[in-house]
Amino acid sequence: MKRKQIIIGTLAILILGIFAAVVFAQGMGDDNEQMWKKAGLDDEQIETLKAEKMDFQKKQVQLQADIKILGLELKEMMDVAKPDKNAIHAKVKAIGALRTEMQLARVDWMLKFKEVTTEEQQEKLKELRQEKKAGNKENRFGGKRGKGMR
Repeated sequence: MKRKQIIIGTLAILILGIFAAVVFAQGMGDDNEQMWKKAGLDDEQIETLKAEKMDFQKKQVQLQADIKILGLELKEMMDVAKPDKNAIHAKVKAIGALRTEMQLARVDWMLKFKEVTTEEQQEKLKELRQEKKAGNKENRFGGKRGKGMR
């Protein structure tokens, strides 16, 4: 019973990790083309980053799918009357290896971004992100509201 709770807890953590990765891969905060242009990136930099981002996103989607499949297999292994402890441990380790691969791909994307951009462009992007974040907060939490909200 306790083992099943541990596995369920592990699966919940894995699902949250996958969700966070999907959000990161789709949004990426400051990596949209308009923001890159505002930060002064030239066309060559933008094209390089767009290609790198697409490769990163494809890899993330594939890894997420692989993790989900392994998670389903793990659940299936746990649902039998006498689960094979060694096989289950191997499956959990395989899921962990894929999660590590996802994190490394994210780090590689971030490093590539820094390699392609200058320090000034990175600083400008940081400022633009902060402005965007402040604007979103203002609109959500008491900024300018319509007449019906007063």
